[in-house]
Amino acid sequence: MRPQNRIVLLTLVVALMLGLVVSMPVIAQTDTGRVTFAQPKLVVNTSFLNVRTGPGVSYPILATVVGGSELPVLGAAGDDVWYQVSTEVGAGWVNITFTLPRGDFTNVAYIDAASQVVTTTGAVGVGVISVYGSGVTGVSLLGKDMYAQPDYDSMHVSTSVPNDPFTVYPLLDQRTVDGTIWYLVSVAGVGSGWMDAVDIRILDCGPETVGVTTSETPIRFEGISNQDSYLLPPGVEGLLLGFGGVNNVYYRFKMPDGTLGLVDVNAVAPRSDDVVSVCDNLPAIVNPNSSLGQGGGVVTQPVRPANLAIVNTGFLNIRTGPGAEYAIVATVPGGTELAVAGRANDDVWMLVEGVFGRGWINNEFILFRGDYSSVPLINDAVIIAPGSVASLGQGGGSAPSVSSGRQVTGVSLLGKDMYAEPSYDSMHTFTSVPNDPGTIYPLLDQETVDGTIWYYVSIEGVAAGWMDAVELRLLECGNDQVGVTVGEHPIRFDGIANRDSFLLPNGTEGYIVGRRGDFTIFELQDGTVGLVLAEVIVPREGVTSVCTGISPSAVSNGSTSTSVDMVATGNRIVVNTGYLNVRSGPSAGFGVVATVPGGTELAAVGRTADGVWFYVEGVFGRGWVNNQFVLFRGDYASVPVITFGS
Repeated sequence: MRPQNRIVLLTLVVALMLGLVVSMPVIAQTDTGRVTFAQPKLVVNTSFLNVRTGPGVSYPILATVVGGSELPVLGAAGDDVWYQVSTEVGAGWVNITFTLPRGDFTNVAYIDAASQVVTTTGAVGVGVISVYGSGVTGVSLLGKDMYAQPDYDSMHVSTSVPNDPFTVYPLLDQRTVDGTIWYLVSVAGVGSGWMDAVDIRILDCGPETVGVTTSETPIRFEGISNQDSYLLPPGVEGLLLGFGGVNNVYYRFKMPDGTLGLVDVNAVAPRSDDVVSVCDNLPAIVNPNSSLGQGGGVVTQPVRPANLAIVNTGFLNIRTGPGAEYAIVATVPGGTELAVAGRANDDVWMLVEGVFGRGWINNEFILFRGDYSSVPLINDAVIIAPGSVASLGQGGGSAPSVSSGRQVTGVSLLGKDMYAEPSYDSMHTFTSVPNDPGTIYPLLDQETVDGTIWYYVSIEGVAAGWMDAVELRLLECGNDQVGVTVGEHPIRFDGIANRDSFLLPNGTEGYIVGRRGDFTIFELQDGTVGLVLAEVIVPREGVTSVCTGISPSAVSNGSTSTSVDMVATGNRIVVNTGYLNVRSGPSAGFGVVATVPGGTELAAVGRTADGVWFYVEGVFGRGWVNNQFVLFRGDYASVPVITFGS
């Protein structure tokens, strides 16, 4: 059941019993008091997404839309997986798994899917909208009877149309009648009619090359969509859409169901020339004006830079140099389009341009659009001087010390003893450092020893040393502004992250990142960014942050020391979210060992039997991370299964 539906359904039932429901609830109100309905949207979160004529992969493709497209929601199928959306060519269906929901879905109506299947026959420019193979579903015949209508009682056009695996015809229409899926095909010398089974294939009618897997091989989704790799058997067909990955060791492989991933170039061969696609004299439902075989139709698109990077994570840091050790120039939200000006010789970091000026991004968190071979290679790294870019409160300032609290974890003291080393047996540097909630110090390092988390802090007039407990707080440095919630209020994620809202307790601190309508964009201590009503947030007062004289390279980013570099060898994971908690056990119920920023690489030394949790190793020692928020690199089969507690 969809988020909020259980509560809403229960509320409606109770209200109906009391005779109180007189109209559907509304979710927005204008300044003039006029009630409006805020239509939710689905934002495409994969490179390409098929919009189909019905709620399932068995239905033909109506259009293919690019990543970042916003699709207004018209309704939902009863499975809460397929949603009807509005497109340039009419209403169609998409799988919500490959999108980010934005808005309130409480009032989205369920639709009788059978009555809403899009009929493409004879509809110019509405059915299959590309003459290329990537836009038209193809079929091969299986020796079935052909009928005049999608009905076994209708006239036979032909009995047992020959089984022909070497010819691929365009699929003209598809309908489900009494549980049977029917396919409309036109066969030269036979006629046009309906069959109850075909082999779904790729129609090769454009510049694309069709490849076939030659052996069992994984299809990966690194930087394309957020899903796990899986194995493809031999003989799987896919369109070869160019090379991907570092050093071009993968093909970008698009299968008949629209799935787009990366497949080893050594495991794919071109489809035999004996297979012929019927592309001449395509019927009128195929729009000859469509562009690129991606559902472009005749819609005029705005002029864009030749090469683009589209941010494919909640928020992405733009840095002054090609590496995670460089300072942050700006932080941009998911979906932001940035012009690509160059790339580093490691093929991992890209130089981009935006309103902030220029900066570097890690390409694992973006979708690239354009001709990669035309992106100039920058052999000598261009380092952006912080003073030469707009600060935006993101660490762009020119001060040599910490210029943004968001670069450093802050702590307040709790009156604990201070030790020379992270051990109770080491020398006492100071006994009972005063409890001081009015001063926030930068956290310089953090270690877990024998189950105890130790925090390293330097206090003017006292000393520098280790304590076994502090209060994690927000540093307010540079242009950062910290706000505090007054009362218990929800934090929402409409258009920011794909997750449900939850309540923030009274007194929650957060960075005031910006404003969106009646809401403040609010960044919490753990890196969570969401929307909170502006009227319930007040500026933090009476608190001093110690920000001067601290080298950013010497401090902890999200509680993890940056002084030790991880060697990227063997099996490893790459953090694919803003910040990720590393826990002491394979469950969200275990304590946090460390919090690491997006892009961090950790050695994968084990996993749970269900594959949900990875046991990883980093500068903090060892701990567990949830695989939903990481990208795996290496041989998954060789990662040992670990029984927790053994």
